[in-house]
Amino acid sequence: MKRLWLILFVIAFANSQKYLIAQLDSLNNLKNLKEEQIQNLQNEIQYLDELIVKEKNKNIRKKYENELKNGFELQLSESGLLNLGDYKPEPSNFIRFDAKSKIIIYPEIQPFGTSYAYRAEYNGNVGWLYKLFLTQENESALPFNDLLIEKKIEAINKRKKEIKKSTLKRYSQYPSKYRSAIMNGRVMIGMSKKAVIESLGRPSNENKSTFSFGTTIQMVYSGGIYDYVYLENGIVSSFSESK
Repeated sequence: MKRLWLILFVIAFANSQKYLIAQLDSLNNLKNLKEEQIQNLQNEIQYLDELIVKEKNKNIRKKYENELKNGFELQLSESGLLNLGDYKPEPSNFIRFDAKSKIIIYPEIQPFGTSYAYRAEYNGNVGWLYKLFLTQENESALPFNDLLIEKKIEAINKRKKEIKKSTLKRYSQYPSKYRSAIMNGRVMIGMSKKAVIESLGRPSNENKSTFSFGTTIQMVYSGGIYDYVYLENGIVSSFSESK
């Protein structure tokens, strides 16, 4: 009788183990299915994002159809940024181009930075090319260069007036030793988080850690001068520049 009970116990235990293994396999299969669904959704979202960008560029091209007829293609000798934007350059919205990239430049100028920017197009993206990324040789090669001399002077003077007018109002809240850096999109040790955002714009991501001595923040930037800016208790302690 005892042997019979032992056999029944062993059979029941084996069946229980098989059931647990089957349950685990089922859960793993469900997890894999969900992960596959998530990946498919992420791929669909990425595809939709690409379609949105293409349609947006089509709309900008259509709006500036007349201006975009007389563009001139240049192969730039240095890498740089193409600032996007409809009516004017958007400093926080840009794409990077490499040296020897071919960019189409159009006879339209807007005040930007401490100088001016040309309406330009790169890989189907219509935006603004800052004078900083054009060599004298590049600019001299533009067939409409001489026709824009007065507009360039006007744009530079307009920008100087704008900067002078806004300096006291916008930057007076920051210590004087940081104002020049902020105006030129740079970061210095000792700056506040607000000053960093004023200089570089909002980061693409932030990583915050809390310790016994205080809080550290890693501000993540992509595609600009800096990759990371590190703060300890709200003050810049170090930063990493792009190569």
